[in-house]
Amino acid sequence: MKKNLNQMRLMIQALRDIPGNMGIYPQACISHDKEESYEQRDGWKNGWNACVTEYGKRFSEVLQQDFGKYTDDILFLSLSGAGWIKDGKFLLNMNDTFCWACADAEEVPFEELKDAVSLFSNFGYDGLIYWVAEKRGIDPSTDIPDARKAVKRIRKIMKRS
Repeated sequence: MKKNLNQMRLMIQALRDIPGNMGIYPQACISHDKEESYEQRDGWKNGWNACVTEYGKRFSEVLQQDFGKYTDDILFLSLSGAGWIKDGKFLLNMNDTFCWACADAEEVPFEELKDAVSLFSNFGYDGLIYWVAEKRGIDPSTDIPDARKAVKRIRKIMKRS
C-alpha cells in the first residue's frame, strides 16, 4: 500500500507541474529596425503547435502506462526530469554533457538504479554525470568545464568515503 501511495504522490506532483511547462506562445513580434513594423507569427511555422500537440500525445501515453511495474527509484528519476522511461528501460538525459551539440542518453540497468538514485539524491544532476562518467570510463569533454569539474569533485569525495 505504501508503494502505491508514493507512486500516486509522484504522479500528482508531475500532473501539478505540467501547466508550467507549456509556456506562452507569442502571437506576434515587433521588428527592432522599425518601431511601427509588426509581423504576425504563424504557430505551425514556429513549431509551437506541433510541439504542444506532441507533448500532449506523449503525456497521454505516459498516463496510460502501468506505473505499478516501475520502482519508486525510476519514478523519482523520471519525474525529476533527469531522464525518461522508454520501452521498459530508464534512460538518463546526458544531452550536451559529454560534448556540445550531442543528443545523448545512458541506460540505467535496473540493478544499478539504487546507486544512480543515491548519487542523484546526494549531489543532484552532477551525481548522475559522475555515474555516467564512471560507467563509460570517460569524463565530459574539456569543452564542458562545469560537468568535468563536477565529476572530478565527486570522484574526490567518493575516494575519501
